[in-house]
Amino acid sequence: SLHAPTFAARMEQNFTCGDGGWSYAGTGGVTGVAWKIDDTPAAVLPFSGKCTLNFNNGKNYCGVTVCKDKGNATGGAATMDNVVDAAGYSKITVEFRSYNGTEMGESSWEEYDQTFLQVSTDGFAGCSATSTSCGENGADCNTAGTKTYTMPKNKEVMNKWVKQTLDATQLAGKKFTLRFRFATCDDSYNDHPGWFVDDLRVYGKK
Repeated sequence: SLHAPTFAARMEQNFTCGDGGWSYAGTGGVTGVAWKIDDTPAAVLPFSGKCTLNFNNGKNYCGVTVCKDKGNATGGAATMDNVVDAAGYSKITVEFRSYNGTEMGESSWEEYDQTFLQVSTDGFAGCSATSTSCGENGADCNTAGTKTYTMPKNKEVMNKWVKQTLDATQLAGKKFTLRFRFATCDDSYNDHPGWFVDDLRVYGKK
């Protein structure tokens, strides 16, 4: 579980089954797509333990009954409740394990199924938690208070657990929180397992 809100040398969460400490927002539609900490779908095994933080409905992230049809766009955010206090630190690193079980196109960036880590000093002001669109005016929101990291999409990182390590030194000396954002970017063919996050770490260096 999360350490106390006051930042020490390290903050961590392994997303153990039944863990709290997160607030969820989403556009799940009729099939109940949502962020949660659990063990679904069974086809994707956690990196560690028995559960992960994930975005799906237990099967996929399709917002309607028949995924091949139009109108099944979904999106949402899982926001950490605790505020990280990085006062006195000169370098901040965010690390987590990611399993991207979403639609893969021909290039590293295509206008569907994008995954983001966002860090913010102002509660993500002006950045939607539920937008299903992508790009600068959608889920990829960069403002004076919020920084968005777009997770890579290529054959080397899809459908497997990979470590994501992000330099968040711009937050050193500040109080901030973070969230994981997902957006389908389009409204069709969203019948894949989803996005899974495990073993979150935030490190600080004096």
